Amino acid sequence: MRLVADDLKELEDGSLEVTITFNPFEHGHYMGGARNYNPQKYKAMIENKKTQLHIDNGYALGGYTHDVRTKSGQIKSFMENGEPIIPCCKTVSMEWVNKGSGKGFVRHTQRIADNKIGREVQKLIKAGIGGFSSVHNLQSGDFFGFDYVIYPNFTTNRAIVDNTCKNGMCSITRDSIEVSLERDLRDNVKTYLKHNGMPYSDDIVSSIENLEKHTTTYADNIMLLEEIEKTKQEQNEKIAQKDEALYSFIDTKYKTLLAQLDSLGFDVVDDEVIPTEKVLGGLFKKANLDDALEIDFDKIEPLKLGVKKA
Repeated sequence: MRLVADDLKELEDGSLEVTITFNPFEHGHYMGGARNYNPQKYKAMIENKKTQLHIDNGYALGGYTHDVRTKSGQIKSFMENGEPIIPCCKTVSMEWVNKGSGKGFVRHTQRIADNKIGREVQKLIKAGIGGFSSVHNLQSGDFFGFDYVIYPNFTTNRAIVDNTCKNGMCSITRDSIEVSLERDLRDNVKTYLKHNGMPYSDDIVSSIENLEKHTTTYADNIMLLEEIEKTKQEQNEKIAQKDEALYSFIDTKYKTLLAQLDSLGFDVVDDEVIPTEKVLGGLFKKANLDDALEIDFDKIEPLKLGVKKA
């Protein structure tokens, strides 16, 4: 089973910080001699004041392979050829973890330095090669640190990534990526200025970073304006569709009303409803005035109302 580090961060100073939880009672492979550790003594060694003070003071140092140490566990000052030995990592924290039904687990955080050997170890970690190996004495309770080796005794004591991770890295935060990019930017600026015989200044990098931020902000504003314009256009299209539907509805109703008025004998002129000749002819019948004037009123008998003539 391939494993993933609990946490892996690239820090601003160029160092790499790795947190791993491993099982010191299960090797996970068949290489090397068995380490039959006593759980109580291992836990006591981790939690004793001497170990924690050693870690807090920054003395729990590590190198690349165990060859950098004396038989007592301390890191040598020089190699046999006289070359100085510079530690590549140090233990930042270590604790005993009880979980599940196992004997216990060790969780430790290592900070791999941004020096010559440290950078090589960082590459190995990112490539999933090698792991950490602790240097301690359970009988005396002494803890000296973790060295980085190609074949660790416990396969879980590694910052190995699974196959789903990209570029051999897992658990990388956005902040660590930004720090890494900023460091690369500064290194590139330094190289460029040095190549052109110009002095390096943090103000130059800050100006470049500010320019990038302004450029990003400008680009974001352009995108925002485009989104606003797109939304505005979509809203206008919806309004136009609604207007078209409304005009069509009104036009249909108007034509229907005109047809109804026409059937009743009315017409619309200059927005006024007026009767047609058809309607007027039906309301006012022509009278024969000549016939009305030739009436002989003397021949009209008076109404018999029961009154006698004198």
